[in-house]
Amino acid sequence: MSCHDMISTDGKVHDPNRIDFLDAYLSRLSRVFEEGVDVRGYFLWTFLDNFEWEKGYNERFGLVYVDFATGKRIPKDSAYWYQNVMETNGGSLSGIENNKENHEILFLNPVFTHNIWGGSRLKGDFHYPVTGDDIGECWGVSAHPNGDCILREGAFAGRKLSQLWNEEPELFGNLERDRFPLLIKMIDAKDDLSIQVHPDDAYVSVHENGSLGKTECWYIVDCPKDASLVIGHNAKDKEQLAEMIEGGRWSEFIREVPVKKGDFIQIDPGTVHAIKGGMMILETQQNSDITYQVYDYDRLTDGKPRELHVEKSIDVINVPAKSVENSVIHTENVDKSMLYPLYSCEFYQVFELDLEGKASFEQKYPFLLMSVLEGDGLLNGQLVKKGDHLILPDGFGQVELQGKWKAICSCCHTNI
Repeated sequence: MSCHDMISTDGKVHDPNRIDFLDAYLSRLSRVFEEGVDVRGYFLWTFLDNFEWEKGYNERFGLVYVDFATGKRIPKDSAYWYQNVMETNGGSLSGIENNKENHEILFLNPVFTHNIWGGSRLKGDFHYPVTGDDIGECWGVSAHPNGDCILREGAFAGRKLSQLWNEEPELFGNLERDRFPLLIKMIDAKDDLSIQVHPDDAYVSVHENGSLGKTECWYIVDCPKDASLVIGHNAKDKEQLAEMIEGGRWSEFIREVPVKKGDFIQIDPGTVHAIKGGMMILETQQNSDITYQVYDYDRLTDGKPRELHVEKSIDVINVPAKSVENSVIHTENVDKSMLYPLYSCEFYQVFELDLEGKASFEQKYPFLLMSVLEGDGLLNGQLVKKGDHLILPDGFGQVELQGKWKAICSCCHTNI
């Protein structure tokens, strides 16, 4: 099995994917031998990292790491594991084929949406295989019926994330939820989005037939100089709120807040908000597609005005709005050696990873979502690059990182 093996910060080479592969393979071999198949031996290629005709020196296949410049050799974890297999004559094998699939990185194929305000940067900047110049959203991690991501490779290739959630709950810590709880989006806004608001769980339980509410947050991937977002409003009470909306007094009602690249914004239910043109945003949210449109600049879709939800919006908008000072979190001083916590609420925890060099941490959450925004590198020997969306499942263990890349990570809120 080939991996992009690397020397960890502790001087060792950790290759759990290779160990899992060999354990499953040898366990199966042992099983067929016991069933009477005439197995005479097993050849493991290869003992040392070396040149491979197709991959060259780019990928490593051996049980022993070789520094090709110096010739220095370091036995990998798989070498010590294989030593134990030989010493026990196979007695240390798990005996269960693919029993450790939760060490596998779960890469996802995103789902894309065409939007009246969408652009071409998801195709141009992130090189996603999409057509059209109106691609507004990339649903990078989603099990929602309106956009259910498919596993890209590995043991679960071809299966939908919703299917995996229902059929392989151990991958997600056996959480007792009726659906996958989060949804991760990339948003490319060529033009301004509508002025909108989201309801909470309590409101949708009465008005929206089984949907979840929508708490969300934004990380600004890119934006123009002197950019701003609509966050909050200027109404003092519900009466004034209704008067401003019903009277179309938008310049008085809307509150714009200055932002810059790298800022983080929490959007609680009841918060009036809108993304402005020129913004690229990574959104972490509840697994919901509920949005109430307050105002859409009188734009037309197929010659008709877009549907608005004025009465429901007035019902759920919080009055007064949260202060400007409490609306934006700046992230200039991120610790590049760890998962830096940006925000935590009852629905999710969000982290920034800004890696230069090497780092490691323990995956201790029921699952950890990762969306790579810049650069490329290695994650436990596997290549990750800008535009990748992936899940590290429960029990994944030690995470070894290398390279120069940035990602936003998230998980369900836990007490860890």
